[in-house]
Amino acid sequence: MRIAIKCQNLARIRVSSVWSVLLGILAFMPFFRPTAFHMALLIFCVGAVVSQGRLPFSFSTLVAACFLGVFALAAGGGPVAANMLIFPIAVAVFSRMDQRNLILAAKLSLLVYIFGLGLERLNPDLPGTFVQGYRGSDDRGYRSFTSEPSYLGLAGFALTIVLLYTKQSRIWLAGSILITVASMSMAAIMPMLIAIGLTVIKPRHFPKLLIFVVILIVTYRSIENLDMRFVVIATTMIENPWLIFEDVSFLNRIVRATAPITNAFHDGFIPHVFPDEGDISVVLPFSIIGVDEFVENLPNLLATLIYVYGFLSLPLFFHFARHARGPLYLFFSIFALTMSLLSTGVPFVFAVIALTFRRDRVVFSDRSQRFPQPIILTGAAPIALPAHLVLSSR
Repeated sequence: MRIAIKCQNLARIRVSSVWSVLLGILAFMPFFRPTAFHMALLIFCVGAVVSQGRLPFSFSTLVAACFLGVFALAAGGGPVAANMLIFPIAVAVFSRMDQRNLILAAKLSLLVYIFGLGLERLNPDLPGTFVQGYRGSDDRGYRSFTSEPSYLGLAGFALTIVLLYTKQSRIWLAGSILITVASMSMAAIMPMLIAIGLTVIKPRHFPKLLIFVVILIVTYRSIENLDMRFVVIATTMIENPWLIFEDVSFLNRIVRATAPITNAFHDGFIPHVFPDEGDISVVLPFSIIGVDEFVENLPNLLATLIYVYGFLSLPLFFHFARHARGPLYLFFSIFALTMSLLSTGVPFVFAVIALTFRRDRVVFSDRSQRFPQPIILTGAAPIALPAHLVLSSR
């Protein structure tokens, strides 16, 4: 009987682990079928109730999810209401997920993205047969299994942060940086470079910072003559940083991301309904021909929280300020992802936010073998832990 119970529990653990990894893969690769993550999250929660008799998140999370979803629906959000409903639930699930499953999902997703780069190199239209809304142009970089280059870059940025936070080996970090740079998306490459820079600003890391700068210079000199949009923008910023503010496309990205927040500020952060065309006006301290005068929709998660919910979103921000923990680069990355031109329901944003709520403070690192074998002192004789059980703590 005991053996049967143990086998049953082991089977449940394995099924839960497999489903957790699948959930993580769908989070890091949401562009195959955008609704697949929603369905997988629902099945994951139902499975937790059936096997454990409880939801995989707290009651306060359920209250927050219901409030965000119902309010968004009442404010005319339509499909966005479902995204706001799953936002706190997904963050809670990822924060409690076994870190080994999250790492495995990140690595498998990275390998699939790299495989997509190879396919696109052979035939630029081949990955598009697997992705909805596949678009882009030859001068905008690679897309792999995403709908456009900027999405690949932001997915690579998120994977880089997860791999950095969990202290994975340099080869995995090199892979995530590769797909980010291959996207040629300034919106992803710039915040990724800043985040990596924030990890090496300590004096003892100065040699690494110097090597990082040298690599950047060599990379720039090797691609500066390429006729690609990203290279043109990067060259312009290096030669004359002020000229970037004459790039209408660059300014429109900034305007779309910040205009809802500035409008909410001018309105005293009162709650709004979801905007129609012309509801959100663009106010700039200077006049530039070609820049959008109005923002048609809410472009990201942070703008939605501030513009639609207004001061009603303050409890969420207070909760985040009180309970979130992590290094500086992680908080910067969360700000960059929630301010980027991503819809409110892109799940790899939730996975990165969830890193700040992890409380195990233990990192399952693939570099743990470099450390000496730890000794546990017992009442009898010292016991050496097997190498495969070694954990590196933060």
